[in-house]
Amino acid sequence: MKKYWWVILILLVLAWLAPSPVKSIGAAPVTTYAAESRAASTAAPNPVSTPRQTPKPTPAPTKAPSGDPTYILNTNTDKFHYPWCSSVDDMKEKNKREFYGTRDEAIEMGYVPCKRCNP
Repeated sequence: MKKYWWVILILLVLAWLAPSPVKSIGAAPVTTYAAESRAASTAAPNPVSTPRQTPKPTPAPTKAPSGDPTYILNTNTDKFHYPWCSSVDDMKEKNKREFYGTRDEAIEMGYVPCKRCNP
């Protein structure tokens, strides 16, 4: 350790001299001077965050609801399940929608099949 005290001293001095992160007021990410100059040189446009999509309207049944629904839609995760799937028991009531259509109709509406029950 006595041999390398000067290396530790140099590293401490370099860390002290390194530019500190620049914080801007608001929700902007913290960046360093080096990161800013690299970002400016590559000049890739930053994607604009889009607001969350509006909720999908409740699907109109394709046939008259008689008996049990064909699928249960989760409007929060945009997945659809068999009524007996264990995921249906876990979801909140406000996110459940009964669906009496076909699998293809549910996919057409933007819903994805559940990975547990594979409808």
